[in-house]
Amino acid sequence: MQQNEKEAIQVRDKHRLIFNSSTEKYKGRILQYYGDGTLSIFDSAIDAVKCGIEMQLGFQKDPSIPVRIGIHTGDIIFSEEEIIGDSVNVASRLESLAVSGSVFISDKVYDEIKNQGSIKTSLLNEITSIPDNFTLVLDDYHVIDAKPVENALTFLLDHLPPKMHLVITTREDPDLPLSRLRVRGQLTELGATDLRFTPSEAAGFLNQVMGLNLSAEDIAALETRTEGWVAGLQLAALSMQGRDDIPGFIRSFAGDDRYIADYLVEEVLQRQPDHVRSFLLQTSILDRLSGPLCNVVTGQEDGRKILEALERGNLFVVSLDDKRQWYRYHHLFAGVLHARLTEEQPERVLTLHRQASEWYEQNGLLADAIRHALAAEDFEQAADLIELAWPETDRYVQSAPWLGWVMALPDELVRVRPVLNVSYAWALLDIGEMEAGEARLQEVEELLETTEDISEKPEAPPRMVIVDKEQFRLLPATIASARAYLAGTFGDVAGTIKYTLQNIDLLSEDDHYRREEANENSPFQLWQYRFTLAQAQVKEDQGNLDGALDLLNKAERLYYRNVVPEMRPLAALKTQVWIKQGKLNKALDWARERGLSVDDDLSYLREFEHITLGRVLIAGYKSNRADCSILEAMGLLERLLKAAEEGGRIGNAIEILVMQALAHEAQGNIRPGPGTTEACPDPGRAGGLCPNLCGRRYSDGSTIVRSCCSWDYAGLYR
Repeated sequence: MQQNEKEAIQVRDKHRLIFNSSTEKYKGRILQYYGDGTLSIFDSAIDAVKCGIEMQLGFQKDPSIPVRIGIHTGDIIFSEEEIIGDSVNVASRLESLAVSGSVFISDKVYDEIKNQGSIKTSLLNEITSIPDNFTLVLDDYHVIDAKPVENALTFLLDHLPPKMHLVITTREDPDLPLSRLRVRGQLTELGATDLRFTPSEAAGFLNQVMGLNLSAEDIAALETRTEGWVAGLQLAALSMQGRDDIPGFIRSFAGDDRYIADYLVEEVLQRQPDHVRSFLLQTSILDRLSGPLCNVVTGQEDGRKILEALERGNLFVVSLDDKRQWYRYHHLFAGVLHARLTEEQPERVLTLHRQASEWYEQNGLLADAIRHALAAEDFEQAADLIELAWPETDRYVQSAPWLGWVMALPDELVRVRPVLNVSYAWALLDIGEMEAGEARLQEVEELLETTEDISEKPEAPPRMVIVDKEQFRLLPATIASARAYLAGTFGDVAGTIKYTLQNIDLLSEDDHYRREEANENSPFQLWQYRFTLAQAQVKEDQGNLDGALDLLNKAERLYYRNVVPEMRPLAALKTQVWIKQGKLNKALDWARERGLSVDDDLSYLREFEHITLGRVLIAGYKSNRADCSILEAMGLLERLLKAAEEGGRIGNAIEILVMQALAHEAQGNIRPGPGTTEACPDPGRAGGLCPNLCGRRYSDGSTIVRSCCSWDYAGLYR
């Protein structure tokens, strides 16, 4: 007890000594003692601040005394019993808000001292006198919105003592001279991409820390959905506790999960100004975001600035290109925003989709325009756009996405549109639905029975809707071509000849391209097409990428529709060459136009396209180091490998295995691979077909892939 009393007396005496000596030194006067506090006045704010700093430095020496100091400037009133006035009240409030060991000043005081370098210098000298290396950590810096603090910190950074290190944790880039520090090599940055978990880290966190027992496929899928966001993984793990159907939960895991929604709403959405919050909700209908598009959808005029600010603030916005023209929201954040929009403004959703569709149409992006028109339930507009999109789709005989669009339309709307309905028939024939395709042709033929010669008068009769008038003019020839195709499929030689000649007769004399196409010797042309593809592959293997593209373009001209589906579409082959040429934007455009996504249902007919999508994502990761690209690629490849192995498609399985190795290599995750027996789904068969595989699994990736591809083509052409 006596020891405590002695220490208390020692602290009190030190407290009084420092107060009295420092106040006298800076020409101040202590007006009042109350408890362990004082009220003092000074001739100037500069003297008061210098006195406060000197006091705090003295209080920090052993035995340290926790003291708060608040300083304000203004008038005071002396009464017989007390000292009063607003200035006294403000100073008292500042002192109560201060942190122990600090000097808390008002704006008025700051305005008087901000140009006094001696104050900053004296503090800097005290820091420099510290003998040991130390680190100052400023946590949650994003909550600071005070220019004086930023100015003081900038001064400190410009004169940082050699033994001091500054660590700032923040959700947004601070208003500090970061670019200058980067140039000097004095800045180390860890951004959102660096902090995302890799698949192996996610596996360790979910299975070891959170006590789950997830398969590699489940982890890859969850990693893709959360994009490596650590808090998202933790919230997902909490939601999975006590569930039996874990794979089912992961497939449906999205922004409407209650833990995810609560976190993002409380931590992000509710903290935004009203105009930013409105922007976020209204643009949640978009898969991709650009300034002009967002302006049309929201009715605001600062879409680009808001997107740039959101990216700087790390508010779950991902840039899709180096020019900062296109962005997207983090998948889970987009889900939360859309759920909130639907809850708060359900009447606005269709209108927002309609506005987006109009912008996409005006900018020549038909696929996006169609998707938003369908989402807006504007089926008339969607039907118009789908009809106009068919010629480009038909050119590559890749009709799966187009079929999805037209099947979303009310059937009665399709039936009165002969051009659209014939296109529908052709799309069905492309995927082998012969009976359904023929039924559509019959509907159009019945509709046209009483119509005048439409090749001469391409105007729509009253009971028809025509958008593409040129295709309407060619409709009889198009139907005859489809009939010839059907007859050939069913082995009807006479019918094939009949409808082929009919097709030629219905085409105008000056339509040389279509007449030549209809009159080609199909079997010979097929071999020409296949031989040209093989030549293109040889050029690519030799590194002559321009030559390979020229040959693929030639093959495109030789290609004609036939009953055998094209397993390796020309557009995908060209995309793989573009990737090697570094033309990533063209590759991304192809993936977007084809409507490809890592979440697609997988099918054998589109397997090669999805493999190519994996290559695009890996190339994207190599280009901009965006972890979301490599995570999406890993998840997609895992699913593709499983499908290829289950289907016995050895060539594709080997190619996917090599791509997985290349994805690991891109992340710097290089390790010796197992031998051929473990690498190949069918080692005996693969060993005979791919001799390059016999040495090692992760050898030259391109050599392995080309060996497999060469065999696939040989199997098709021999």
